[in-house]
Amino acid sequence: FTTLDTNNTVSFRNSHSVAARLEQMLDSSNTIIAKTNLRFSGSNSNVNQVQQYLNNSEEVQNRINMNNGSNLNAYNFNFTAIYRHKFKKKGRTFAASSTISTSSTDGTDNIRSLTRFFNATNVNDQIRAISQLNQNANTTTMIKAGLNYLEPLSKKFYWESFYNFNNSRQNVGRDAFNGNLESQRYDSLSTYYQNQITYNRVGSGLRYSNDGINLSFGLAVLQYDLDGKVYPQKGKPLIANINKQYQALTPNFSANIEFKNNAYMGFNYTLNVEAPSITDLQPVVQNNNPFYITSGNQDLLPAKNHELSFDISKFDPATFASIGIWSSYRYYLSQIVYSQTVDANFVTRTRPENMSGGKSFNVGMYSSYPIIKTKWTMNLSGNIENSVTPTIVN
Repeated sequence: FTTLDTNNTVSFRNSHSVAARLEQMLDSSNTIIAKTNLRFSGSNSNVNQVQQYLNNSEEVQNRINMNNGSNLNAYNFNFTAIYRHKFKKKGRTFAASSTISTSSTDGTDNIRSLTRFFNATNVNDQIRAISQLNQNANTTTMIKAGLNYLEPLSKKFYWESFYNFNNSRQNVGRDAFNGNLESQRYDSLSTYYQNQITYNRVGSGLRYSNDGINLSFGLAVLQYDLDGKVYPQKGKPLIANINKQYQALTPNFSANIEFKNNAYMGFNYTLNVEAPSITDLQPVVQNNNPFYITSGNQDLLPAKNHELSFDISKFDPATFASIGIWSSYRYYLSQIVYSQTVDANFVTRTRPENMSGGKSFNVGMYSSYPIIKTKWTMNLSGNIENSVTPTIVN
């Protein structure tokens, strides 16, 4: 089948932010850096969409007219502290950092649609109308911390160890009501859930640095702990509990060469592991588009991919001109994709699934040339991406 879409969007966004940074060198060996940021924002939008579904003979089967509006108010606050210490032994350093952030969003979605089924034989099935009001309230609190220690083994070799911690807590509430009778709540489309994601990563690596050649190899162990609780409404009994734990061993390797003519070349390999989002795990139905209905999957596994990247660049200090080429390749051992089930009325129901075999390749270039040195600069960049993502349809 074929879909034809016509969209018209009107939106307005505003934000106000305040930021501050303090750096204090306590002595020649100890430095403290503190940063904070506070941001308030708001937005409203209105989307008018006409979507038509045609069969293989290019005959219109269905037409849907949607008029969706939204209003959102949000704030975000974060504070970061960094401590650095240099030991008497040259090259030996220790660093610690910590970040706390909190954010809150409060908004409404006004969903209205009118669908016509031209092949329906029953008059009651020829037209469907939806009028729905969603009230959304989300809060997120995150705590991050990191430790890093660098020990020189000789003039050319260094040993590095690190630890990273991240804990994120999220409360999400959505109450869906009849758009024409707001006292009528849609329990099947409403939800309240609490999520907690804890991330721990510890690793160590060896560095080599000599005469413009920098090599490093490292190995890290990471663990994700996901805990999600689903309620029909805030204050109501628990209806579902999601507890997941994922471990992985992630190697990485990098090689960088700095040539004497201000040219650079780099190669990197890493195994990326990313836990599924709580949104993809939650069994919550999203029906903003009646022809494209989404839901979560509690059995998802983390996404894993091998990533190779290469870049080469050159800088001319006399003219301030630069040019570079970069490329990257990813092969997915496990990828989160969205399977689709399409029924006779062209209504698509989708949910996330794990599949292997996906891959992507990127290549790009960039250049910078000063028209008037330090005043006017022309930048040019471009890239090409090719990706293959498997999925399941019916």
